[in-house]
Amino acid sequence: MTNSIGRNPPIFMQEGNLTTTQVSRVFWLPDNHLDHRQMVRFPVLQSLRDGKSATKVGHYFLLVLNLRNQRFEVLDSMRTLEDEALFKCCNTLIGAIKELWTEHGYEAKKPICNYELVDIGVPIQSNK
Repeated sequence: MTNSIGRNPPIFMQEGNLTTTQVSRVFWLPDNHLDHRQMVRFPVLQSLRDGKSATKVGHYFLLVLNLRNQRFEVLDSMRTLEDEALFKCCNTLIGAIKELWTEHGYEAKKPICNYELVDIGVPIQSNK
């Protein structure tokens, strides 16, 4: 059984804002029981700069808390974790997820503090 998280919480989490209602209600134990899931998916819209101009573009990738395999996973059709922007964004989100996981009482039942980030290979898209 998996659970998908809506678009807004990851945006707030990228900005370090962990106290918004949109973020808190996702982790609120009595409603969601995230520790009973095998995977929790966080679709992320990351704002990126176009390399040729100052224009920002949005790019989606998926960050997964895989409780079954005890790790975080990233799936991105354009980049790997070698990309600094992707790596930093994932680490920011993982830090926020771990903090919220502990704050909402899941850590005692299902510890994730030592979960590492794994890049899941997906076909790379070409925008040419």
